[in-house]
Formats: sequence, C-alpha cells, structure tokens
Amino acid sequence: SGRIRDIEMTLFFDSNQKICECHKICDEIELQISKILSDTRVTIHSEPYFSEIKENDIVCSKIT
Repeated sequence: SGRIRDIEMTLFFDSNQKICECHKICDEIELQISKILSDTRVTIHSEPYFSEIKENDIVCSKIT
C-alpha cells in the first residue's frame, strides 16, 4: 500500500451529445490515465458545453 493520488476534472461536451456517449468517453479517459499513473483515482465529470460559459471557467478543448 502507498499513497493514492486523486485526479478530478470536468470535461465539457457538445450539448447535443448523448449522455451515454459522454460517459463512455470519460470512462475511457479515466482508464487510460489510471494505466499510466498507478495508484491514482481518476474522476471525470461531464457537463454540456454552452457558448455562454463564464469568463472564469477554463475550457481546454471542445469535444464533439
């Protein structure tokens, strides 16, 4: 046993994308990060992307 790292992030998806597709993408990203970074707990939240996201929100990329 050892230290467990926590990674938590939010991904913004096209607001028209089906939620099941968003979850599938998030699950795959979580799996790939966990493979690369052992002893890491990864949590990804999916949110709809709207053009009126607040100025303080950081959006790295829009996934469509």
